[in-house]
Amino acid sequence: MNELQLLTCSSIDLKWFQENSEKLRANYESQFVAIKNCSVIDADKNASILIGKLEKKGEDSNLVLIKFVTPKGEIVIL
Repeated sequence: MNELQLLTCSSIDLKWFQENSEKLRANYESQFVAIKNCSVIDADKNASILIGKLEKKGEDSNLVLIKFVTPKGEIVIL
């Protein structure tokens, strides 16, 4: 996958994450989710453990969008 394809896929997955944040919160509140092709492929409360799970599945964590699902009412300031 070239850099442009990677950026495009990441942008699409990020948009999907933002549009589905309420639905994701119902199942993954306070967890890190790994998203690929507009689908959650794994989740865990610990980012390091999630990355390990992805590696066991043969996924390159650098090619997967990993986001934290904040609890309802919480705001993340970057």
